[in-house]
Amino acid sequence: MGISTYYEVVPDSILSQLSQDEELRAVFSRLWGYGSGMYWWFKQIDDGEIEEITEGQSPVAIQRLRERLLNVQRFPTGYLEKTHEIHEALLLTAFNSRHEAQANELARIAISGAERWVHETEPCYESDLYIVSHQISQQLAELMKHIEIERLVASFDLGSRRPIEAWRESLTSELQGLIDCYRAAAEFGHSVLVGIS
Repeated sequence: MGISTYYEVVPDSILSQLSQDEELRAVFSRLWGYGSGMYWWFKQIDDGEIEEITEGQSPVAIQRLRERLLNVQRFPTGYLEKTHEIHEALLLTAFNSRHEAQANELARIAISGAERWVHETEPCYESDLYIVSHQISQQLAELMKHIEIERLVASFDLGSRRPIEAWRESLTSELQGLIDCYRAAAEFGHSVLVGIS
């Protein structure tokens, strides 16, 4: 059984606030993975559902997170639907073609994150959150700059998966979203949070 992975470009100013504020972080962690990403939580999810998802959390922290996220620039998000290993292999192929000495490690980081973001003491989080710093995001974006996504996916052996064409379209779309996420992080000097569930 595969895992689903979400990628969000997060300004370091928000990460800093979340790291220092346990209540805010708890609300953030509960909402992770819902809707079209963190910048849309309070636009796409109605108040009743927000309340249900964050049950037991501070209403003040929920309001503070709402105010913070409604007033920041929105960035592209990435999502891999149980194709974690395939995308890591695709990136490894692309990075090896650039003769990148750390191809294995960078492909793994791009997909799974560099390190655990915050070590929580309470087991109330649905996703494990990992971070890719803005410095590493810049390195990844540079390596991804010349990836010909359709060609890379077309040349990848999908084995016995059927229908092959539907798989290739899905992989192409997912890989494009992932690359867009790292490019935006690099352009604006932000980090990427990776949620694995």
